[in-house]
Amino acid sequence: MPLSTRLYNMERIDKRVSVIVRFNGKGGVYPVYINLSGNYVKLKKPDAVWKERMGRNFITHFSTTDGINRYILALNHETLEWTLETLSDE
Repeated sequence: MPLSTRLYNMERIDKRVSVIVRFNGKGGVYPVYINLSGNYVKLKKPDAVWKERMGRNFITHFSTTDGINRYILALNHETLEWTLETLSDE
């Protein structure tokens, strides 16, 4: 199906979540598992990462998948809290 006609079922979540991360040895971090309702979901390496500045604080966003769903996660650098921003099917 051409990219322009593919439809995604995207849902805004905006919920704090627990995440297990991996450090890459170069000062970078990325999510490996996310805890959803008591179940850990294994994530693939993020295919997109971007940063946003909010005042003096940085938020790093990660777009990743488990092969079934697409997750947009955000890491707040000031509070070190993770937020599941959106969830969509692949």
